[in-house]
Amino acid sequence: MTTPKNYSNCQILFISEEESGNLKKIAELTSGTPVLLITEYNGLAHKGSCFNFITVNDRLKLEINKSNVEQRNLHIASELLDLAIIIK
Repeated sequence: MTTPKNYSNCQILFISEEESGNLKKIAELTSGTPVLLITEYNGLAHKGSCFNFITVNDRLKLEINKSNVEQRNLHIASELLDLAIIIK
């Protein structure tokens, strides 16, 4: 796992499935910063991720947790929201 000091210049942080156990800690360390957290495992949009990629019926889908995005003072284009599964 990357050390917290490396998050300061980060705008997008991809957290792989292997590192997903660290999501809560990473979300806390980056709380209040405009860092977009992206994950790739079922359920992580509910656990701190902003964008989460999942597979549904052999198709890649995007989940967006609007609350997590808004807490980080980030904005999402409406076109992207139209394509995603929205998590609140």
